[in-house]
Order: sequence, then C-alpha cells, then structure tokens
Amino acid sequence: MVTTRRGITTTAIICAALIGLSGCAGAAEASGGDSEVVEGLTIADSKGATQLLRNLAVTGIPSDLVAADATAEDTTSPCRTAEADPEELERFWKSTARVELVPDADAEAAVEDLTASFVAEGWDQGIYGSASITRLTRDDTTAAIHLSVNEGGDAGEGPKVQINVSGPCVMTSGPEGEDVLRAEGRWEEDE
Repeated sequence: MVTTRRGITTTAIICAALIGLSGCAGAAEASGGDSEVVEGLTIADSKGATQLLRNLAVTGIPSDLVAADATAEDTTSPCRTAEADPEELERFWKSTARVELVPDADAEAAVEDLTASFVAEGWDQGIYGSASITRLTRDDTTAAIHLSVNEGGDAGEGPKVQINVSGPCVMTSGPEGEDVLRAEGRWEEDE
C-alpha cells in the first residue's frame, strides 16, 4: 500500500475509481479510444472516476519536488475516426494534469517512483507510442494512465510531469449533445 502526500492510501482511492470505471473484460488494454463502448456508463460516470485517478497520480508526486499546483484540463474526445463514427457519438473522458517540479528535480525518477507505486497496486506498466510515455493499465478497469516528462524550457523553470488519464468509450449524444456539454461545463440553461 502506498500513501500519497496527503496521507490517503492509494488502495482506497483506486478502489473508488475502479468502481466507476469497471467495464467489460479486456477493455483496459485499449482505453481512451480503441476499446469497445462500455454499456451502462455515461460520460458523467467516466468523468468523476477519471478525474479521481488523475488526482491520485498528482498527489503521488512528493510535495518537496512540486514547484506549483498542477494545471488540469478535462474534456471528451472521440473514440473513433471520423470515418468510423462521423457523428462522434462514441466518446471518452480525458483528464490531464501538468505538474511543474522544482528546477533541480529529477523528473524521470519522479515518474519512475510514481509508476512503481501504481504497479505495487496491481497496475501493469507498458509503453505508449514512444519509450518516453509510460502506460499503466489494469485488467479490472477500463482506464489507462499515461505519464511523461517535459523538460523545463525557460530559465529557472523546472521540468513538468504530464499525467493523462483516459476513461472508457461510452455512447453519448455527440460533442454538442446535452450530456457532453454538461460534463464539460459548457451547458447553458434556457432562461
């Protein structure tokens, strides 16, 4: 069991998130765009659990390495190509955080330690795309976690750890449908 810097055990958080993201067997291999649609889950269900996993990963970075609060971005993305799903009804929740570390921090070691904490909780480690992106999956969840490092750019700026968590593909009413607009915070009530 790994304890986050806020004293929360990862087991407790992962269990809560897995309840929200559990789906059909084998879906973890292909979360975030490649998996089949998970029946019975909504984009709102996926949003909460996906954000929970993202936040867990953020708190897994030791506070003495963190220079600033994480910046977060949340959105839905289409699961398929425009040819396969022209209305973009099949969508997944993508939750991203960028954590700026202190200038002298070893960001690669921070990602390795974070990865090890998830592996200790039963996640499988792999590579996504290139060797510079670590992919974490579990057989009992449809979520996937991607971890990468962006070196600091400007003088005095530390490296950044990027955390992307992708939920399962779910059926929605499309990118401008009420369910997606509400989940993304873009819904405006009629007056």
